[in-house]
Amino acid sequence: MKDKIKHLFLGKFLDIRLKFFKNNNTLCNFPEKIKTLKKVLIVIPSDEKVKMSTRYFISELHSIFQDVKVVTFMRGSLRENDVNWMGSPNDEFMKNLQNSRFDLVVDLNLKHDKICSYLCAFCGAPLRLNLTPGRYDHIYNLNIRTDQSKPLLDRLENILIYLKKFKAAV
Repeated sequence: MKDKIKHLFLGKFLDIRLKFFKNNNTLCNFPEKIKTLKKVLIVIPSDEKVKMSTRYFISELHSIFQDVKVVTFMRGSLRENDVNWMGSPNDEFMKNLQNSRFDLVVDLNLKHDKICSYLCAFCGAPLRLNLTPGRYDHIYNLNIRTDQSKPLLDRLENILIYLKKFKAAV
């Protein structure tokens, strides 16, 4: 019963915070920002079935942006001391994430995950890209949409193609 109440509070808290999230950089020159990437956060789904595709994506990202530092995050990697009593990332964890100064965060979840979307919204990255449309689209400012019926690898390849084009744009 106690866990159900905590889960309910967590869900409501995250919904409210994400609902009122304001996108500070409404106008953005994406090619210009992409060219200056130094640090990227990749939010990896917990689903084991997509592990190979996400590895491929990260490896290709390294080949496009050789000097970029890539950091990965998986929701399951949140430790007990990283979250508050509800299960939401605590202030210290969020401050450390913000202090990392990511230029781009890429959420590869196949369905919007509240905690991952919360991290993407409040990590401080000026560019936030997600793989699939959903309830929290408003927190992502770089949307590269592909046919949802296509295999994941094709969808990730499409994102990589656009990132290459943005990087090469004059």
